[in-house]
Amino acid sequence: MEEFSGAINVVGVHTSTPYYRALFRFVDHIRNDIVSTDDIDNAIGALANHIRTVVESSSRTVPAKSDRRELPGDVIELIRDKNAAFRGAGKYPSCENRFRARALQRKVKARMKEVRN
Repeated sequence: MEEFSGAINVVGVHTSTPYYRALFRFVDHIRNDIVSTDDIDNAIGALANHIRTVVESSSRTVPAKSDRRELPGDVIELIRDKNAAFRGAGKYPSCENRFRARALQRKVKARMKEVRN
């Protein structure tokens, strides 16, 4: 079998990631003399176990929800508007766009100060 050099696979994921390197190292060790269905079942089982091991070792647990309070709806909407304004100012830089984005940023900052107190 040819040595793996790291390329882009069919779905566009870069195959030089640790997951793919471990997978290809494992695939290199699969026997080339598979002749029976039992050999195929054993190879598939070994590959599935290896993938499970690699995924478990590279995964981390993230808490479902933190203890932080929910923000009021108007604050969330202000933050969305501010983020959209900054995206727009980045795409179409003009004095008006930057002014609007900074004004919304000041509003968000003031409103967050009110919410925290």
